[in-house]
Amino acid sequence: MTSKTAFAKFKLRFNKLDTNFSDELSEKIFCELFNKAQIHFVNKLLDTEAANKDNSSILQQILKNVKLTGIHQDNIYLVDIPEDWNWIIRVSCIDTKCNNTLNCLLVQEGNVGRLLQNENWKPSVEWEETIYTYGDNKLRIYLDNFRLKECNLVYYRNPIAIDIKTGKHNINDLPSTDINPEWADSIVEDIIDLAVLIASTDVSDNNNFQAKGQLRQIL
Repeated sequence: MTSKTAFAKFKLRFNKLDTNFSDELSEKIFCELFNKAQIHFVNKLLDTEAANKDNSSILQQILKNVKLTGIHQDNIYLVDIPEDWNWIIRVSCIDTKCNNTLNCLLVQEGNVGRLLQNENWKPSVEWEETIYTYGDNKLRIYLDNFRLKECNLVYYRNPIAIDIKTGKHNINDLPSTDINPEWADSIVEDIIDLAVLIASTDVSDNNNFQAKGQLRQIL
């Protein structure tokens, strides 16, 4: 489905709320609503992935596996997380000396000092394990007298943001262009419904209480 078709469907559904707001809705605003809705859609799938195996086939579309290089800072290997990341699945790394692959275990930053003193948790090339934290869009992989060559990151990315070419700038103040949804049509339909619910919360209309209640249940 094209972004323009999705926009037309959105306006038709939003008109059912008996509001005049849809007459004022531009392509720019719709794209922002749709992009917000598809991130909520993905996050909802991620929250329920363990309970619903059917989500796996949908999420497979946004699964990425990338090799990254970082910089050494004392006994930490700092790696920039890709800008499109949403949810980290797995982190591993390769040491420079033996080319061993080390499994990286996620820990809380506040526990790092204690874990580094624990023989069962401290980084080890021999045992092929280390620990990591993340924040400020960086992975912090902890080392103990060894260095790393690269990091392998498996993660779910955010959906590709849609856009509609209008001859004007888009919400990011860049020239607008046609970028269609990457999802199957059936999923786009669900995202349009969610975008309608999100938009309805911005409308001062007593008739929208039911829609707002549905939105609270979804998000």
